[in-house]
Amino acid sequence: MSIGSAFAPADGGEPELLLTCSDHALYEAKRTGKGRYRAHVRAAN
Repeated sequence: MSIGSAFAPADGGEPELLLTCSDHALYEAKRTGKGRYRAHVRAAN
């Protein structure tokens, strides 16, 4: 099982944004192999 996570308010306050951020983290976890977890990291601008 792979897990992606996002945290409020650091990754956003809106539910839709948190889901998007956690989805991105999940896909990154899956890309690196099975049984991984990733937390979303907001890119510095």
